[in-house]
Amino acid sequence: MNRPLIIIPDTQEKNIPDGTLGRFSFTYLHGKLETDCEYDCYSVIGFEQYGFELRNEGHLIKEDNTKTGIYPCTYNDKDCTLFLWFNDNHYHGLVTYNDDTKYYDDAKNKYDRKEIVI
Repeated sequence: MNRPLIIIPDTQEKNIPDGTLGRFSFTYLHGKLETDCEYDCYSVIGFEQYGFELRNEGHLIKEDNTKTGIYPCTYNDKDCTLFLWFNDNHYHGLVTYNDDTKYYDDAKNKYDRKEIVI
């Protein structure tokens, strides 16, 4: 069984070793999680266990082998969920705390409708 992805907000990724972080383009922190992290952009640790690979440049995750879906995550030992979908020729996604029901439901609805998120 795969471990949850570990959320690392951009504001906290300074001391993470190269090759450890992966970032999904066009995905964002949402709701109270975004507030707690003081920013909406983030990276994850643990992406490789789901078969995701990094592009040659930076720490962006390749889109060609990324599978849409609902992925378990954690931030400061608090359970979160990444909703990841494909629309308009690239991926979109939102990450919320599982107990932040307003924003969890909003992210799930956007995932179900494959809404464009920018």
